[in-house]
Amino acid sequence: MKTSKIVLIIKKHLWLVFAVIVCALFVYFPAEWLNHSTYSSVFAQALEPPPKKVAVMPFFKGKRPEDIEEMLNCPLERLGCNQNDLIEDAEKILTRIVQMTVESRFVEIVIPLADVITAYDNMGANSSRKTPGMLAKQLGEALGVDYIFLGNVWRYRKSRDIALGSPSGASVAFNVFFLRVETGQKIWKGTFDQTQRSLTDNVLAGKGSVKPGLKWLSANDLARLGVKEVFKKFPY
Repeated sequence: MKTSKIVLIIKKHLWLVFAVIVCALFVYFPAEWLNHSTYSSVFAQALEPPPKKVAVMPFFKGKRPEDIEEMLNCPLERLGCNQNDLIEDAEKILTRIVQMTVESRFVEIVIPLADVITAYDNMGANSSRKTPGMLAKQLGEALGVDYIFLGNVWRYRKSRDIALGSPSGASVAFNVFFLRVETGQKIWKGTFDQTQRSLTDNVLAGKGSVKPGLKWLSANDLARLGVKEVFKKFPY
């Protein structure tokens, strides 16, 4: 009779025993272990396979494509762009901005940009017959990464001073893609195409962004703003 009462009491308070065990686990295991497990779990659910390494490929200069297939499968010699719409090293600046953004998300699994550029230069990426898709796969395999970011920029203009005539704001337009290296599968695409038209202009009107604060944005400021906005929709 006494034994039955004891069993009944244990069953009623089983939830309390479970709670004590969970608390003990949090005390026993270090925070780093828990954080790493959470980090891995998130990507295991979102991407298959979960990434062990990712890289940001140097951006291309090229006209705005109609769709992602056009961009990835277009030979470099046919990408084309209006040089008057692009400041010097626009693609390099944008690559660095995206690299920093990716590092803030994927942390230690991102390949350093210097290593990516070295590998890119060593594989003869200047062949005009190659396509961005071919180069992305080749670079990804050389670096041993699971996923790779790549993109193209077709406009990167500075603002024009009022002393030179009618003032015009900075203008930036680019695409960024996320691919699985092994299969070439397109996982995600982001696009930014904005021009600041006045001092009070909210260049991201309707997207929850703040106004520039009564000043002309630099092209680099607008690019950073654009990358931040685009990656708000990056689902991983």
